[in-house]
Amino acid sequence: MIKVIGRRDILDIVSMFLIVQFAGVTIASLVVYTSTISLIQNGITSQYTTLLSYILDAILIVTVSFLFISRHSHHHKALEDSIFFGVLEAVVVIATSFFFFLYIFDLLLPRQYIPVAFFGALGCALLLIAAKDIDPKIRNSVTIISSMGVGLLLGLYFKFEYALIGLAIVAAYDYISVFVTKSMIKLARVVTTRNMALIISTAHLEAVPQERFPAKEVREYKDYLYQTHKAKDPAYWRILSSGRLPVMSQISLGEGDLGLPLMAAVSAYYTFASPVIAIMVIIGALAGLLAAIAMLRVYRGALPAIPPLFAFISIFSGFGLAITGNISSYYSVLLVAAGVAMITFGLSIKIVEKRSRKPAQVRHAAYRAQGGAHR
Repeated sequence: MIKVIGRRDILDIVSMFLIVQFAGVTIASLVVYTSTISLIQNGITSQYTTLLSYILDAILIVTVSFLFISRHSHHHKALEDSIFFGVLEAVVVIATSFFFFLYIFDLLLPRQYIPVAFFGALGCALLLIAAKDIDPKIRNSVTIISSMGVGLLLGLYFKFEYALIGLAIVAAYDYISVFVTKSMIKLARVVTTRNMALIISTAHLEAVPQERFPAKEVREYKDYLYQTHKAKDPAYWRILSSGRLPVMSQISLGEGDLGLPLMAAVSAYYTFASPVIAIMVIIGALAGLLAAIAMLRVYRGALPAIPPLFAFISIFSGFGLAITGNISSYYSVLLVAAGVAMITFGLSIKIVEKRSRKPAQVRHAAYRAQGGAHR
């Protein structure tokens, strides 16, 4: 099985990641500067938001209950799964993008128009998920807006130390769900297959030198291309005729991988009223993302992104706290967070490295058992 991660995909995914971080912190700074932060914090517990949360929860519960009751025949399983994941996607996107649009409306409208802001934000959230269903190509844009909603909501609600603790918990869960239970891998496959607006991804067809891979692996991959008739595709054929391999390069990031680093950056900015710490958090998040991508390029296996993100966020935010003279009150929390993160990150490297060293005959046997399927 041949996989690569090309430079164009790295550039694209990093660009989208940085858009979320810097756009989110910019919106947060405007919210704090214009003193609408109390409006937003009160809006979280307002009657309108509470009613919306009840409605969305009720829709999800009713859908799950209906599917559970109606699942008496395997013939309807595909339809029921489609309904469930469609409703799940709609609930998540509406709930998160609602807060993004609420911040925008709060910045643009006078304070006496609070109800208008709420209903305007809800209307935009509904239009957003409807637009994604009409044109699936805007999935990345929808996920970016939804991720900023998550990061802004949590970042303006939690102080920095609580944001770090929350990030540590999610990092541990991400590690377990990828390497132990593998539930995150299964969910990622469903999300990718159904093109759900819970991830961002980028893909390009890369021309890769054949010498980079074992000869047997190259032959099996070429057999797969001819058996599936992909070799007849003009783009694939041009690369094959040049003596190189046409390999699809792809990178995906989940909404949490975008929104949680933003949460830390926004929380740092709001807690300390310092852009320096927020920028250091973003630099740390970028370093963690690049570290995860570097591991993917070497080991070509599923990896949890939150542990390396958290590890480098902890380290670089420590530099920011030291520069601004705020490290004393958060020093112990930061040390524990950084220690847990680095241990988790190290374990991730060891596990992926161990899996990447499977004997060649085992990898090829698994490949043949899948019918040569390229995943």
